Amino acid sequence: MNDLISQSDWLEISRELEDHHAIFYELWQMGRPVFTDEIETAAVRFTSDNGEFVEFMFNPNYWNSLTSYERLFVISHEALHVILNHGVRTGQGKDSSRINVALDVVVNHLLVNSFGFDRKRIRDEDMLCWTDTVFKERTDVAAIPTDESFEYYYQMIPESLTIDVFPLDDHSKLGKNAGKIIDKLNGRLSPEEKEVIKDVIKNHFDKESGDRSANGTGGWSFVKIEKVKPKKKWETVILKWSLKYMRDGLDEHEQWAKIARRFELLPNDICLPSEMEEDSKDFDRIPLHLYLDTSGSCINYKDRFFRVALSLPKDRFVVRLFCFDTRVKETTLASHKIYGGGGTSFDIIERNIQKIIKKEKSDYPEGIFLITDGMGNNVKPEFPKRWHWFLTRQSRTSYIPKDSKSYKLNDFE
Repeated sequence: MNDLISQSDWLEISRELEDHHAIFYELWQMGRPVFTDEIETAAVRFTSDNGEFVEFMFNPNYWNSLTSYERLFVISHEALHVILNHGVRTGQGKDSSRINVALDVVVNHLLVNSFGFDRKRIRDEDMLCWTDTVFKERTDVAAIPTDESFEYYYQMIPESLTIDVFPLDDHSKLGKNAGKIIDKLNGRLSPEEKEVIKDVIKNHFDKESGDRSANGTGGWSFVKIEKVKPKKKWETVILKWSLKYMRDGLDEHEQWAKIARRFELLPNDICLPSEMEEDSKDFDRIPLHLYLDTSGSCINYKDRFFRVALSLPKDRFVVRLFCFDTRVKETTLASHKIYGGGGTSFDIIERNIQKIIKKEKSDYPEGIFLITDGMGNNVKPEFPKRWHWFLTRQSRTSYIPKDSKSYKLNDFE
């Protein structure tokens, strides 16, 4: 992807951004990082004729100076400027230096107050724009709220005030209208995800670009979320599938191990002849394959991918883990490694299975579980009914064999 950020690094950032909120993950996925000496720290801008693409701009030296956590903070900082349509604030004939400081006060406090960032983990944070650094000369600084609007802070900053703190980024690259991007974000987030940020949007989103939705704010729309039954985790599908084999094995075990009633009173050390030959293995273990699409949209399921494998009993299942994009690479629970990050193909999975069968003289796996966005190619499995597809939001289903089972991850927790 770039000398300063590899594909695997980009995917790892995607996963960690979603820990703070899916909106950061989605916007990062919609754009690309650009490294340039054109700016001193960071910036964000819209590209293409219709402004539907986002470039996250970083000065190379600045990027290299940041810790992993600080990079997440900076990326999320840039994302909030877009999400809240802050570009319209930069061309209103106001004092640009006061505008820049007020915008950053809003964004920095939102990241801490609403999105779980820890200010103490940002080096030199006392040089950034916060209420207690911008207004530190005021005697009532401790009483200044940290959740107010841009206008509130802008009006508090006197024209004559000398401010010795600095905005984290360059706001001059912001477009005047983030409408196209926000419309996309609005469509990609679930109602539940938007509900979490509804108050932030309504309190801080700039409406000057025009209200384009009847029941929302600008490009943002919200629906009333009724109290619903909590969703199950998608892992329960695999565990429920495994129970059939667990019960079958348990029944077999109990059947030949159970003591007949007529022998219950006999001493325990008496050996009786039996027609059954005991084996050290009570039953054969069931082969099961898990495949994680590492092309981009599924990387945030990495940890749960490994956890579900760990939850399956080793004495009943032979669980094998694979990453795939346009190639298949086996990984292990011990290594916890993820490979790949290019395009996506599904036929390579079937070829990989057949290769294993031929090489190891083994049976076709009883269960094949894939986590993917469905963007790949056609595949003709030998046993399509054994294939289970977990699909991310905005996924494609046309490549899924009709006899296979599919599940939308958005229907689960």
